[in-house]
Amino acid sequence: LKRITETFGISDNCTISVTRDKLSGIRVGGSVVKPLVISHATNLSFGELLKSLQLTDSADSDSAIPTTFQGFPITLAGKIKPGDQLNVPQRVSGGQVFVLGGVKSPSTIPFVKGMTLGSVIDFCGGLTPRAKPDRIFIQRQTEVGPLDLFKNKDVPIQRGDSIRVELNTDVKYVTVTGNIRIPSNIEWVAGITLKQALIVAGGVLDKKCTIEVRSLSDSKKKSYKVKWADLQKDPSKDVKLLPGDVVDVVAR
Repeated sequence: LKRITETFGISDNCTISVTRDKLSGIRVGGSVVKPLVISHATNLSFGELLKSLQLTDSADSDSAIPTTFQGFPITLAGKIKPGDQLNVPQRVSGGQVFVLGGVKSPSTIPFVKGMTLGSVIDFCGGLTPRAKPDRIFIQRQTEVGPLDLFKNKDVPIQRGDSIRVELNTDVKYVTVTGNIRIPSNIEWVAGITLKQALIVAGGVLDKKCTIEVRSLSDSKKKSYKVKWADLQKDPSKDVKLLPGDVVDVVAR
């Protein structure tokens, strides 16, 4: 309104009335296959409209934002009115959860609203015999833990969390996860290289992938990234791995 008054030189003493056009359509935008304006449907809620839309692969439907024609937020349960808008945002980075250490299938899994520590561990096949169920850590901006799976199974998981289940220290491991044929904990031996670990884990599933090596034992150590194609061509890029390293294979 301020811009309108400045543009048209409207007096400060006037009264401005904003009305809704009853014939206005409902605008749908954001991470939808095709942004559109649909006609007003009096008995439709925003939640029902959202279910009928064709969304992109990167859409975050849980964070869809309905607003009135004036820009005020409303709930998905609210009925659609003329001029209302629905914006489906793109999934933010860090939309995955990383599960490492003493689980049967170390994995990178998509974040789902309502995830708990227990449900994530179950998704990864449960704990291995060498796992320490009372030594589980969640890495966020700060580390959370140690947590006990049996006492803390309902702890909520957040987008981008890295969950690490400690293993008994008599055997040292390297974890290979991501876009790999057999995500697994590989017993560390002196001199094992990145390429050797990938071969033991069955090989990458996407030849155009990027591989990242991170250290769980040294948080200050900078991660190492290399493309699979470059690793194949240049032996100098086949770095040696250390106990506790995490190899994450990221699809293109």
